[in-house]
Amino acid sequence: MNKKVLFLALSFFVVVFSSFSNDFGEFYSGKEITKCVCSPKGLSVWTEPSFDSEKIGNLYNYEMVKVLGRSKEIETISVPLKHSGEEAEIKNYWFFIEYKDAFGWVLGHFLANDLEEAKKTLSLQGIWNGDTITSDESKAPSVINPFKPQKQTLALNYLGFIISPDSEQVPCFEYVWNGRNGFGELSLSFAADMGGGGCYESVYVEDGLIYGSYRNVRREPTEDENGEFNPYGKLALHEEYTFSYKKVSEGR
Repeated sequence: MNKKVLFLALSFFVVVFSSFSNDFGEFYSGKEITKCVCSPKGLSVWTEPSFDSEKIGNLYNYEMVKVLGRSKEIETISVPLKHSGEEAEIKNYWFFIEYKDAFGWVLGHFLANDLEEAKKTLSLQGIWNGDTITSDESKAPSVINPFKPQKQTLALNYLGFIISPDSEQVPCFEYVWNGRNGFGELSLSFAADMGGGGCYESVYVEDGLIYGSYRNVRREPTEDENGEFNPYGKLALHEEYTFSYKKVSEGR
């Protein structure tokens, strides 16, 4: 198909698609929008925004594509989770793209905004070990629960991009941290109420690095000069650590 035929075909599509855009989706008329494939296994291209349509090809990982529009409805698919053996739901749009000398549809779950975002997202996959304590604000040593950051491990499995409640597209991960399963954006926390204190743990990403934090607080009862009893009056233990991770494997 030469450029003239392609231009006529695209012009015809603009007219047809625009006339149905209110019911079918949004066409990016006059906009130059490109996205990057973010999927080691590549990304299938379909004739329509449906898995029941015909598959017409495949895009490679990190391939740049020109996006012409997106579906009105958000697609929900179930993806298997490696570490828990269960399934999770991911929601994103279908995107209408230029494909070779024609057009097609791809699922937005595996389209990053640019190459940098795609590489950064995929680089987080794998198994990580606790590296070093980057800040230590311990108020007292813990004898009951000594903290050993070298035993902290984190397993990450990239699942695709998901639409957040504020309509932003963000990477979605399955992760296991010390036996606790997480799903969604990389931000997992755990808190155990121990009456007058607690043990708080979390893992998160900041400036492209993965961190874990640990906080252990315990309070003891006191009695003031008037004999008033306060079950949580005395701070008996307060530990705070933040530590980074280093990658030790590409995955399982």
